[in-house]
Amino acid sequence: MLLTLTWLISGACRGVGKTYLAEHLGAVLPDSVYAKKGRGKIRSTKSANYFTNEKELMVFLNKCRRKYNHVVVEANTDNTITPGRIHIFLDARPGSEDIRRDAGQRRRSADICIGNGESGEQWREVLEGRLDNAALVDTILDILVEQEQFCNRNKTKNPKEK
Repeated sequence: MLLTLTWLISGACRGVGKTYLAEHLGAVLPDSVYAKKGRGKIRSTKSANYFTNEKELMVFLNKCRRKYNHVVVEANTDNTITPGRIHIFLDARPGSEDIRRDAGQRRRSADICIGNGESGEQWREVLEGRLDNAALVDTILDILVEQEQFCNRNKTKNPKEK
């Protein structure tokens, strides 16, 4: 039986890049699948593994434990989604106003926080504790650094825009 590692991507608000990060992780993690839990209606433009409730997501995750090495889940959901997981929390970008009420709790329970001053060395420690592939750890760190740069960008308009 495979030992599946679940990557839970959550965020403080909309627009922090949860989907971008989830898709990029899914692209580099070997034998992986992506799922999203959201509130919107299921449409053809959404992920094939799109769920609107916790129960459906949990059924999907249980099936994945026998099929995949990695499951990347984009969801602002219960952080105890599965015992074998890495929770990555994306903090709000400067100037964000629609912060989730539970953002502080999610930030505190995350294994990796992006956008709140954590260092890459802290991230490396978490990743090396869960992955035995140094090249994969380095690749994921590159993705996380790129994500941090996005999160730390100011939301001000470009001076050339009118």
